[in-house]
Amino acid sequence: MTKQCPYCGNESFETKQIPYLYQHQGAYLLVPDMPAQVCTQCGMEYFLGSALETVERHCFAIQYREEQPDQVVEIPVKRYAS
Repeated sequence: MTKQCPYCGNESFETKQIPYLYQHQGAYLLVPDMPAQVCTQCGMEYFLGSALETVERHCFAIQYREEQPDQVVEIPVKRYAS
């Protein structure tokens, strides 16, 4: 995957399963165990293109009711007001 972090220049990464929130035109899909490479110095997260394509495919399939989600959660919304 990534050989060097473009943000900090570090060359050390850990493979982790992290929460990922996909968003496309008001549709959301939370993936609680997305595989990622995480920079051990700055924490920047990197995802394989194939993993992102899979998430996108699942999001559209759920949106068009071709597939069922594993779980549905509510997310509170609060607009920012100064």
